[in-house]
Amino acid sequence: MKTQIVIHKLIPRTFNIVKVNQVLIMPFLMFLLLVVVVLSPVGGINPFILVAVIALKSVFLAGWLNMFHMCLENTNNDNISDEQKTINSLNLYKEFFPGVGKYFQKIFWGVLIFLLFINVVESTIFYFLGHFKSFSVETLPQTLSTKADFLAFWNKISHVDKIKILKIAAIDMSFIGLFSYLTMFWTQSVVAEDKTPVNAFVLSIKTVLNDPINTFLIFVFMMMSFIFVFGLNLLLGENILSQLLTLMLFAYVIVYYTMMTFLYFERYR
Repeated sequence: MKTQIVIHKLIPRTFNIVKVNQVLIMPFLMFLLLVVVVLSPVGGINPFILVAVIALKSVFLAGWLNMFHMCLENTNNDNISDEQKTINSLNLYKEFFPGVGKYFQKIFWGVLIFLLFINVVESTIFYFLGHFKSFSVETLPQTLSTKADFLAFWNKISHVDKIKILKIAAIDMSFIGLFSYLTMFWTQSVVAEDKTPVNAFVLSIKTVLNDPINTFLIFVFMMMSFIFVFGLNLLLGENILSQLLTLMLFAYVIVYYTMMTFLYFERYR
């Protein structure tokens, strides 16, 4: 009964909030543009660039997620006029930089912890399974630089190595998927409850384990939405209009999912 009530309220409520607060989409699009501008002149990823990108992402998340939190604060009263809702929505931009000042360090260290864990998992998997007979791992960055190179590489390697690559990918995705699911509320814990990164990860895991059905449905919804957008992108091709369409759809999915996780964490858990 609890699952039905929460899910039936959560989905339309999230939709209504996002519909009124579409200003949340613009910072995400601007962040994507900024990342492209920063990375375009760079020939490769070195430690300095990696830290710079993590810092940039942390600045963005700290400010943007604070906008989501304050958006929910503004929706406590459903009886306000449409004009006031519009004013509240536009005023969300004012919450970006205060969020950066308050949460940047915690988000930065949290992102770093998350990436380090993923790197340890991937390195461990590769250490035990990543020994191939028909090619060398050191040549992969050059070999897979383009789609044509990847197809040529895939057709050249042995069947045994193909199976091993698929096995590594499946194990890797399973670990990353499970960790992402368990920690899906860590940023909400930082912003909504001002937790430290470690405590935020712990609270996220507790939140998921205390209500595995609802949290799993939210996570599955996210995954299916992403798969739909990426599949649509492949079907529509690479012309400018289709790329713009899928980019906007992707932005809406990200905003909807982020709002759903905040709404669940702050109102329904």
